[in-house]
Amino acid sequence: MQNRHMVWGLVIGLLAGSAIAQDPLAGEDPDANSIQSADWWGDARLWYDHVTDLAGRDDVERARLRLRSGWRGTVNQFDWGITFEGAVGSDGNELNRINLDNERIDDLNLDEFYGRWNIAEGSSVQIGKAALPIELSPMLFDPDLRPLGVSVLHSQAFGDFNRWSIGAGYFAGDHLYGDESRLAAVQVGVHFREGMDWSWHGQLAYLDWSDIDVLAVQGLGRTNQRIQGGNVFRSDYRIVDLQLGARGQLFDWPFRFDLDLARNTGVEAAPGVDEGDLRDAARVSAVLGDRRGLNGVEVGVACQRIQRDAVLAAFSDDEWWFHSFSRGCLPWVGYGISDRLSTRLAFSQERRDDQPENVERLLLDLEYRW
Repeated sequence: MQNRHMVWGLVIGLLAGSAIAQDPLAGEDPDANSIQSADWWGDARLWYDHVTDLAGRDDVERARLRLRSGWRGTVNQFDWGITFEGAVGSDGNELNRINLDNERIDDLNLDEFYGRWNIAEGSSVQIGKAALPIELSPMLFDPDLRPLGVSVLHSQAFGDFNRWSIGAGYFAGDHLYGDESRLAAVQVGVHFREGMDWSWHGQLAYLDWSDIDVLAVQGLGRTNQRIQGGNVFRSDYRIVDLQLGARGQLFDWPFRFDLDLARNTGVEAAPGVDEGDLRDAARVSAVLGDRRGLNGVEVGVACQRIQRDAVLAAFSDDEWWFHSFSRGCLPWVGYGISDRLSTRLAFSQERRDDQPENVERLLLDLEYRW
């Protein structure tokens, strides 16, 4: 384990050193071209959640409210942010585990606290608690979670309207109940025709999870295989992830399409079980329109198939009831009531691999941004 940490530290250090070596402002007067700004921002989300046809338990019906607000600013080459989050719900924190939530129902916490050094055009080093800077789909990482760590990102143009990118980071998962998980990640990508009518991209990532057993002890093992009374994960989680995507205009509406394919190379199968039935996951999504604007209309659908140990289920998006060992689709429609206020109606059908019936989930939410 220590050798793995040393290797990841070396990778991140080399990327950071390479980016720093490109700093075009090195040796310049720090007071020249000084830039300073700070903005107050926030969002509020109110949503209704109704889940039916659960095996062996009553239907779930609940309402939740989440408020995030803080400041983001710039001082010369440095960006910074601090955000607080408050949440309250009709159900209590004692139901977090059984309802497969990634965040506490009733809570007040520090959501973001980070600093980012923009070393040069396309190059940055970030440290602190923030959204994961490595771009992953919700199948692998819930976008509402805020891990604590350090990352280095670099991208460079080539040809006309094209660029390549590379990023690496080391993070504490900072999940519920004293989580001690660590994530080392590296991602490379190519992006074609950015800013044109149609653009395409591909990204390949490697994710190396470690120190994850506290998640199992605390009841967050979910649908992943576990041993020793459920307190230890059977598999390791070393995941190779390929994402392909397209952006453009369809019928004069913005359109985006994404495909995500993942394989866990650390799977360990129980006797008599084929590893090929445990390690792979796929997600496809398409979105037409954009609800985040006055009278904006959005129609979308996402479908995914996740074998049992293909992803670390504790960190998969909790808009899906099952976090692995399942298949399903989630279509939605959204509408922009104003430039800042929007609503969305989503309905999913999911089925666990060991259950004969679909679970159905209705989500209705209202979101305000400033």
